[in-house]
Amino acid sequence: MLHIARRALWWLRSPQGVKYTRYFLGSVITTVISFLTLTILYGVVHRWGAVTCTVIANVVATIPAYWLNRTWTWGKTGKSDTWREVVPFWVASLAGIAISMVTAAWAADLARAHHLHRLGQTVLVDGANLAAYGVLFIGKYLLFERLFLAAERRRRAGADDLRAGSVPEGLAPVAPAARTALASGPAPSDALPLEEAVTASVD
Repeated sequence: MLHIARRALWWLRSPQGVKYTRYFLGSVITTVISFLTLTILYGVVHRWGAVTCTVIANVVATIPAYWLNRTWTWGKTGKSDTWREVVPFWVASLAGIAISMVTAAWAADLARAHHLHRLGQTVLVDGANLAAYGVLFIGKYLLFERLFLAAERRRRAGADDLRAGSVPEGLAPVAPAARTALASGPAPSDALPLEEAVTASVD
């Protein structure tokens, strides 16, 4: 048992364990944001139906979810790539919202069928939203892992290509020797000066 606990602690301290822990905590934060928004809109304000409130709550939570996942979990900085990061992230998030819409509609129908009061309806809709989050939790992690790591590899590859292309191939090793030769003046030649060559030939 102690061995298992040590292995688990070692894994949590590893880069992959830290990343997964941050992803989990980020999901908890965005889930709380979604639940609070949904509870206020559906349970307190009650201006729209369960499906509409669920969509609004998930869209509100998706905005901080992107930044938490990109900067905190995967440690990416700099400008976001619209087509390779932002768009795929929102497509995945909208797919999750679509699933949440289905579960919210099912929960609302179930609440009406059993004539639940307002608190019971809110709890049921919140529970359906939580179930949708749970189903998508692992799938989103695998998608974001591939999404953000691929973007980071492309960025590093581009930086390496830029550094390699800044100096023409074969010039860098020659440059120090060329600078030394220029600084020390022309190299001595084994050839005789013209006057000495002529004199030698006459002799």
